[in-house]
Amino acid sequence: MERSNTKELDIAEKPITLFDIDNTLVNGFTIFPFADFLATKGLMQASTLRIMHDDLTKYERKQNSYYDFAVDVVNHYAEGLNGVPQKDIVLAGYEYFEIYLTKLLPYAEKLVSQMNMHGVTIAVSGAPQEAFLPMARHLEMSHVYLLQVEYENGVCSGKVKVNMALDEEKLKVVNSLTLLGFSKDQSFSFGDSTGDLPILEAVTNPFTVNPNDELRKIALERNWPVVTDQTIIELVRKRLAVLKID
Repeated sequence: MERSNTKELDIAEKPITLFDIDNTLVNGFTIFPFADFLATKGLMQASTLRIMHDDLTKYERKQNSYYDFAVDVVNHYAEGLNGVPQKDIVLAGYEYFEIYLTKLLPYAEKLVSQMNMHGVTIAVSGAPQEAFLPMARHLEMSHVYLLQVEYENGVCSGKVKVNMALDEEKLKVVNSLTLLGFSKDQSFSFGDSTGDLPILEAVTNPFTVNPNDELRKIALERNWPVVTDQTIIELVRKRLAVLKID
């Protein structure tokens, strides 16, 4: 599985599906329960967890914009891993997998399976790479673009390499994929917030999944499907059927 480049990604004239992860395929923000798990393994300090949860509280109380929240919480996450060996974080990701499975939304496995049959599935998300890669393999996703911390000589430097929670990073991914010539009309995307607009706008078949109020308003203005846990599989199936007929 390719992690963050397009050298081996053959999508010319093919359909792709772009997936957000947090609150689209899994419940909540992956970075928080994974950081909690890292703390149980002695890989992150409790003080870092408190700072990260303070970041979330400020965002939920609308004291910070989403952009500021995404920058702050990811920076604090990386700082909390300063000096930790990469191999230990990767191993923790595999150990976290069984917990992560319980956070999958009820339709997630069926939806990804459905889209795997349609074309190339790609995750574009601020979920930490070490946490999501085992899940991506479980879901048989083709390619992922995820949050990456920086490593130097096999040890986390405490800095962020790629913050995929930010719009500008997602847009870079979308631009690189567009250059590879995927079939826009046959392609899908799934997201839950305005932070997912770069992937939603990249394809002809965007679906907003339990969207927040801001994205719901945009979806209604643009006539994008607004789906729930109960309706997503059926509405996607119907859209796929229409594309096959056309």
